[in-house]
Amino acid sequence: MYKDFSKNMSLSFHAGASSGSYGIRHESGMDEFEYSIYMLQTIEIQGKRFNLFFDSGCGDLVSRRRAVLCLERKGRASCELKGPLVLSGVGDQKTISEHGIYQVRVPMHDGNDINISGLCLDKVTAEFPKYDIRQVEQDIHSAYRATGQDPQSLPRLPSHVGGGTDFMIGIKYLKYFPKAVYQLPSGLTIYESVFANPDGSRRVIGGPHRSFTEIDKNFNGLSFSTS
Repeated sequence: MYKDFSKNMSLSFHAGASSGSYGIRHESGMDEFEYSIYMLQTIEIQGKRFNLFFDSGCGDLVSRRRAVLCLERKGRASCELKGPLVLSGVGDQKTISEHGIYQVRVPMHDGNDINISGLCLDKVTAEFPKYDIRQVEQDIHSAYRATGQDPQSLPRLPSHVGGGTDFMIGIKYLKYFPKAVYQLPSGLTIYESVFANPDGSRRVIGGPHRSFTEIDKNFNGLSFSTS
């Protein structure tokens, strides 16, 4: 139960993310701008797939309404505080969360569940492109092989990530963020997640790559976009 003093509390919330460009200086001496991919992961819960967005710029969990309803039917989500709640953001702009705060129960790769909670909105972020990771994985393997190491020792990556965000996991749950495993000089990094991908792997990719630039430009038709 929530105390009386908290029932009319005004919550301040801001979440932002951009798929912006980062300057990378190549050996040719020329600057090129390559887009970076955020740590995105698709997981499966009782036969349904959900997209996670790990965002350290967000304070808490933000859940998409339709994802919460799906998990609620499976006994994996419950309302902790009913809406509407008033959210204050940048420039003192107000947003109404009609659905309140929900707790969701998410399975980790080892079969144990974690309970995370936060605001429930109809839409968490703008749609992310569907990123094809296969060429990225080949480039990572080439770079790893060049160091004299066997790329077969690196765990496999999922073939694709992206799409609509179901759960944006904020800094409050940092202990559940993917951990870096291998990083290229460009900053492109393989991470290991506590959650499993639908194929059983646990790898997540993050950082800049030329393929992300082309995918983002084709998806947005712009040189810079925000989600």
